[in-house]
Amino acid sequence: MLHQLKQLVVNPSALLIDASGVLYSDLGPFPGAAEALAYFQQKNVPIFIATNNSYSSPDLISKRFKNYGMAIAPEQILSSGMGLANDPEIRDLLSGKIVFVFGKKESYPYVDRAPIQRRTSQIKEAEVIVMTSSNSDTHEKDFIELQAYLDHHPDTPIICCNPDRFVVNNGAYIKVIGYYAEIIEKIYPNPFYWFGKPEGNYAKMIKKYLETYANIPVTPQIYFFDDNIKNVKNMVETIPVSGVLVSETGLSFELTETELSKNHVTNMYFIRKFFL
Repeated sequence: MLHQLKQLVVNPSALLIDASGVLYSDLGPFPGAAEALAYFQQKNVPIFIATNNSYSSPDLISKRFKNYGMAIAPEQILSSGMGLANDPEIRDLLSGKIVFVFGKKESYPYVDRAPIQRRTSQIKEAEVIVMTSSNSDTHEKDFIELQAYLDHHPDTPIICCNPDRFVVNNGAYIKVIGYYAEIIEKIYPNPFYWFGKPEGNYAKMIKKYLETYANIPVTPQIYFFDDNIKNVKNMVETIPVSGVLVSETGLSFELTETELSKNHVTNMYFIRKFFL
């Protein structure tokens, strides 16, 4: 059932690796993660970070990796925020529109790369609302303002480009933007769109990026690592890669081996941690 990383991943054509919960948490990098990355980099295996982090730009994510002793360039980071510019449905929805961003300013580059008319700081001007992240400093105020707007604007489309409901920090579940977006979707009749793991649109963006821009055929020799079992199952069921659930350092830390077995699908594997 549970495998060792070095024995499982043999002759990979590429690695897709989630960040938070696999390589690090808010407390810092997990022991052995930097060494495991370096091992595959020394073998010239292409590595991409497949993350729902839409609250930080690829440049900022890359700097965080550098601080953790991990060499990951911005162009290796495939964030769900990229769907705003690259997914055909989302791109068309944003084209020529005035957009209000519910999220931190660090997420603005994802919106600015989309074909919008302009980004506004005034929600009353919004033609589309994009939810990228919560803001710990003003979140409650921002959420109340958003709800007050939606009470009177039931036709304004909403896009959430980070479907994560929770992340794990030091064994505790922390609510993130997907949790609040789900509340909005349930309460209000506005057209609602999700982009990111475990949605199939994210997996399809990954496939197109690898085949079109990285010139890497998508086969089971590509391994996708994530700490969310839904993300792993969806990825391997949507595109022909192998999925690896990292079971102990993130969201799946409470799952038993019986529960892991029940969720098994073809080309899906389990490891405890991302280390050699």
